[in-house]
Amino acid sequence: MRKARTLLVLCLFVLVAAACNQGEDSASEPTDSGKKDATEASTYEVFSRKDESHKATTKPISGYSKEQLDALPTVKKIVYKIVVPESFSAKQTVPTIEKFIGDMSSRDEDTDEIQVFVYSEKSRLSGDYDVAMGIWAPEGKLGTVDANTATGNNRDDYSIKTHLRQNLQENLDRRGKFQHNEMDGLTEEDKEDIDHILEDLENQSATNPVSPLR
Repeated sequence: MRKARTLLVLCLFVLVAAACNQGEDSASEPTDSGKKDATEASTYEVFSRKDESHKATTKPISGYSKEQLDALPTVKKIVYKIVVPESFSAKQTVPTIEKFIGDMSSRDEDTDEIQVFVYSEKSRLSGDYDVAMGIWAPEGKLGTVDANTATGNNRDDYSIKTHLRQNLQENLDRRGKFQHNEMDGLTEEDKEDIDHILEDLENQSATNPVSPLR
């Protein structure tokens, strides 16, 4: 009987998660960081940092000889995944991404491009971002750093572009409501069973990960 109840609750969990993802596959509108928001940035936790540096090419790599390619400067691109707390609200998205990118770029002045994916939960890290994506690059566009910028670290034309998921606040509210109203009513045994099932699913996702949207 307990197993049946646990499976029922897990099904509800999956259905709510699916509902929260409605509209996520639709294109999100970019937000220019030039419009400042008085809202304070949220705290966050960094879960991954990946170096995706590449040569400052202006044409396909096949158009360069090995010697030419070796002589080109390197564009230092760093990709991050961060998770925000449960108290996070949609209006904190832009200030949080701006603060994060500002902190990361000031720590290493040689960084030429930053891309950050923002998640609402650790369990989502193996899939697409569900909160927002931020890009720091010339005019907010990846792949536009030329050799002069890569060597001279001129950031005059740099900007931050933020892409928010559609219906973000609604999805964040729905997630929190489900966690408090449904999960809090479970017995410890039910929670343990669900944790084991979700852990198995997460391990399967790690084996066959879905690349984040870019």
